[in-house]
Amino acid sequence: MNPVVRVPSQAVIFDKDGLSVAVVEDGKAQFRKLELDADNGADVEVRAGLLPGDRVILSPPANLTNGMQVETL
Repeated sequence: MNPVVRVPSQAVIFDKDGLSVAVVEDGKAQFRKLELDADNGADVEVRAGLLPGDRVILSPPANLTNGMQVETL
């Protein structure tokens, strides 16, 4: 059985291309397409697109671009 990955709903980006999330890889933002299983309002269960331990960006700003340098707190 695969581990269940959950992320806060505010991390999910809904746009014309579907559902995605921004993650931090090597100090840069990277967008990943998502497939969801369940949404309870506060968080979502991810079927595909993320792995346990991936660091998601909460409430990503509209001007965030793929490859943009980000600072983690």
